[in-house]
Amino acid sequence: AVEQRDWSQLERHPYYLLAHRAIATQLVVEIRRKITEKTQLTASGGIGPNPLLAKICSDFNKPDGQYYVPPTRVAVMMEMERLKIRKVPGIGKVTERILKEALAVENCADIFEKRYLIFGLFSPISSSFLLRSSLGVPSSGFHQRDGADAQRGKEPAGKGVKRK
Repeated sequence: AVEQRDWSQLERHPYYLLAHRAIATQLVVEIRRKITEKTQLTASGGIGPNPLLAKICSDFNKPDGQYYVPPTRVAVMMEMERLKIRKVPGIGKVTERILKEALAVENCADIFEKRYLIFGLFSPISSSFLLRSSLGVPSSGFHQRDGADAQRGKEPAGKGVKRK
């Protein structure tokens, strides 16, 4: 019989987290060094458990730093709950304004707290995007085009909000 491993328990192992951080940090330091060496420009790096979080992290220590979010559910939730909604890739000025003015949403914790209202006001696609983003979960097509802006091919600007 093949031994089954519970990979969800792996993140709790302290050596795994230390090794993950060390390897990822070293890799990003090297990438940033090579960019500076070849282009004479600085680069910021983000290290996270998925592309969405890595992109968000790359914005934290600009212009020449890096930021790391451990690959644990608790770390991701702590990072996302305080993140301002405008910092989420795909939430533009219009969506930000609607969320702030209609629902008093300022950060990702507010999106999760008001998810029932969001699902009532926004289209299913936009609502799902907002909820997933607030939890730090990328949409399946994040690496191609991300966020509400990607839906504009299907839903023109302003169409993500339900109208009566």
